[in-house]
Amino acid sequence: MNSQALKEKVDAFIQLCRDEVQRAAKIGKKMIDASKANSSLRNLYSDLGELVAKTDPQEWAQNAAINELLAAIKTCQGELQRINNEVKEIKGQK
Repeated sequence: MNSQALKEKVDAFIQLCRDEVQRAAKIGKKMIDASKANSSLRNLYSDLGELVAKTDPQEWAQNAAINELLAAIKTCQGELQRINNEVKEIKGQK
């Protein structure tokens, strides 16, 4: 193997390593975002549970605070799904 071919192989290997590090960094950032969203979701469920425990079941459907929490929960769930899809997309890029 001549020196030019060896240099090309080393350069290709270095580029592959760079690409993998970049993909890992992107996934790591998404996992941090997912952790924050999951923490928010946990807090929302906790708040919802406390509110539901204090509210008459017949009033749940009309209770604005309950409906706001349910909407926020849906938003967090959507965010987690979006992050999951983005991570799958990043993992698929090779």
